[in-house]
Amino acid sequence: MYFEFSPSGRYLLITRHVWDVSDPAAPHAVWTCPEDDHAFGQHLAFRWGTFLPNERHVLIAQDAQLQVWDFLSREKDKSKAKELSIHLLPDNQWVMINHTTRHWTASNLAGQFLRLKYVNASGETEWPTPTLFQDRTGFKPNPKKVGFESLK
Repeated sequence: MYFEFSPSGRYLLITRHVWDVSDPAAPHAVWTCPEDDHAFGQHLAFRWGTFLPNERHVLIAQDAQLQVWDFLSREKDKSKAKELSIHLLPDNQWVMINHTTRHWTASNLAGQFLRLKYVNASGETEWPTPTLFQDRTGFKPNPKKVGFESLK
């Protein structure tokens, strides 16, 4: 288990949960990471988190990805509070997706790990390509619109 206080000391992050501890007599839960926890087992169950300096965002590391969440978001659907995710792939390859700007970027050779055969809803086998991903999600490749700028 990992825990950390925010820079002001108002919030306490315990792995995937944020508590408001400004009143020590009445601490209360503020946020729980809504993303399902997928990895299990002694070596797979790595969980870690930290506050970003703005004290509005937390970085959660789990399941071979880093996620930046706006834990104070007013979104009713808390899963929409995920602003950025970085997926760590074999051979030091990576993909970064900005869920706010709906843009993505990847290392040069990441595509070899992203093309996975699967069966779609109509029962057909597909090998998704970046173009297919863009067509279905509306996310566009643009490295200049993927970074941390939206988190300021």
